[in-house]
Amino acid sequence: MPCAICTRAFLFTCAAGTGKTTLAIHLANLLERRILLVFGDDQYTSADLIGNQKGYNRKKVVDNFIHTVVKLEDEFRQSWVDARLTTACREGFTLVYDEFNRSRPEVNNVLLSVLKERLLVLPAASQQQEYIRAHPHFRVIFTASDRARRTGASAKMLAAECRRQWLIEKWKRNR
Repeated sequence: MPCAICTRAFLFTCAAGTGKTTLAIHLANLLERRILLVFGDDQYTSADLIGNQKGYNRKKVVDNFIHTVVKLEDEFRQSWVDARLTTACREGFTLVYDEFNRSRPEVNNVLLSVLKERLLVLPAASQQQEYIRAHPHFRVIFTASDRARRTGASAKMLAAECRRQWLIEKWKRNR
């Protein structure tokens, strides 16, 4: 299993019903890290992968130290909630992205910087840092059905990046 430990991304493509997802989950279990499972969907947005503003935090301060004077402070702030990709990058989990090619290419574009530079760029609305450096144990396992294969540039670039990383790791081991 030394190849799986050093490679950051895997891509399994085959016909539907051949066990790609089962193989991906089995491989993720061999990595002995927590697994987060995401299913590709045409309705997905990048917020479904990265996170979004959900709900509000309210802080109310009532100061009545002097009984004739009441000071009120009321503050509302939106709360940021991480989605699975952000959690996996931050904590070093294995993300299994099943049928990733069913998602629109612009949704999957966020994965390119994660795979190439190990950086997840967060939207300005996150009220956190601008980016997250992926944890050293972070891995992604993609599955894609041959019939549902998208011809989008994003899917092709992700597949090429998986192949490139595998070749680099193979070259490093053979040196």
